Amino acid sequence: MEKIRSERHNKISGDFGEHFVCYWLSKRNFQPVLIDYTGIDIVAYNNNLEERWGISVKTRTRTSDKNQQEAVTIRLRELPLILQACEFFNAKPYFGIVSDGDIQNQISIHIISLEDMKRINNYEVGKNLYIKLSETYIKQYETIKNSINLKIIYEEK
Repeated sequence: MEKIRSERHNKISGDFGEHFVCYWLSKRNFQPVLIDYTGIDIVAYNNNLEERWGISVKTRTRTSDKNQQEAVTIRLRELPLILQACEFFNAKPYFGIVSDGDIQNQISIHIISLEDMKRINNYEVGKNLYIKLSETYIKQYETIKNSINLKIIYEEK
């Protein structure tokens, strides 16, 4: 049976993703702050590495629709905005990808540098960046040094 979502689901899920990434970073000895700044959503100081991360959070709800693309699209025009914001805050650019999979009843989070996302997803200069969410790519994300990967499995009753 198809699940019907709220008309505000995209806004609600986006807010959830940003807050959950902040929560998880806080548990990992970061000092995260939600910001309202074009290009990034969170600035977080990594106490262990002594560096600041500028994080653009993208939240997606994946459904059982077989035609659904298993990727998050970062439009070409977004990339300079992310870099400008990170330069302003003296931060390294990162993505926080939050994916809620209705099929597997799981939520996964991947916090990975822009540089690593480009490398793994075979980014071509002058084009959109497609951050793939298939199992093959997720396994690659989990091997990256200085990345954060989390999978939560839930059961609805």
